[in-house]
Amino acid sequence: MEADSWSTARSKFWDLRFEAFQSVPPLAAFLFIIGVLLWRAGLFKADEHARRLSVGLAVGGLGMGTPPMVWAKLELPGFEVLDSLSRYTNAPIVAFGYLGLTLVLLRRGGGQGFLSRQLAAVGSTALSCYMLQNVSTRGLCGWARWTVSGRSLPGR
Repeated sequence: MEADSWSTARSKFWDLRFEAFQSVPPLAAFLFIIGVLLWRAGLFKADEHARRLSVGLAVGGLGMGTPPMVWAKLELPGFEVLDSLSRYTNAPIVAFGYLGLTLVLLRRGGGQGFLSRQLAAVGSTALSCYMLQNVSTRGLCGWARWTVSGRSLPGR
């Protein structure tokens, strides 16, 4: 690849990712704060208040977030505006709706049903994969750092 085409490709790479770098950090902070507030409100407890919160979250999140997404996918009048909002506005709203729906379904079986066991298995697998990813990346980056610097690995 020539130097000129390489700089053009690199420029396009960052142009296409500018939106993510601009929008994702504030959105992540906002979602973290909302998650903390939901935790403090008692959403994950096993009482009547938590059940009402999860039903409200499911109805509100899916009721407010799904229609604009469907509207944009069907390309009805005004879909351009709704489509531009779908990634960073509607998607988190629908995600909270899914959280509420999941909690409602889990509470129906008392936490011992088929769905609860399957989600627990998925959660265990996800945590194991996350840990494996962190350990292997740490090892790979450490190996690459020593290799690129021209030094031999410790102990060799």
